[in-house]
Amino acid sequence: MADLLLLPTAQELLQCLCESLETQATPTMPAPGICCIRAGDEAIQDMGPFFDECCEGMAYVRIDGFYPTGAPDAPFPSPSSDFALSKCAPYAWGLSLEMGVFRCMSTEGLSCEDWGLVAAQQASDAKAMRLALCCFMRDRDSGDVSVGTWVPRGRDGGCIGSTWPVSVMVRNRCEDC
Repeated sequence: MADLLLLPTAQELLQCLCESLETQATPTMPAPGICCIRAGDEAIQDMGPFFDECCEGMAYVRIDGFYPTGAPDAPFPSPSSDFALSKCAPYAWGLSLEMGVFRCMSTEGLSCEDWGLVAAQQASDAKAMRLALCCFMRDRDSGDVSVGTWVPRGRDGGCIGSTWPVSVMVRNRCEDC
């Protein structure tokens, strides 16, 4: 049976990210061709020998982990483990998500103008990530979301991008235990 508690939260952030990248797109800086949920401990941009997802442009959200949280005296995103186990414990889950956007870039002979274009694209993608977070927060209590540090990544194999960790408190439902 599918996860109806945590996975929909990741899908909601992904929808906001995909929409934000579309609104940021221009003819010279198109939206990524790939925008999907990823699994595993990292999102690899070149999954197969005949297809380089980075050159298509890749945006994703992946579940990076989850932990019990929500004790009344523990502010989010602090883990909580001092509760009695029951059918409905814990009160909530701290869901750690990673948003990422990667794109292809040349690996040879970059001029200052070329680097400027790469930096402009990365800044545009970072803005789209901030807009995605605003979209995601629309119907959430501000105390239920915590963000980490946006981190630029790459140029490994001609792929450059960034990631941003987002933690979300997801209240437990007894039917999902």
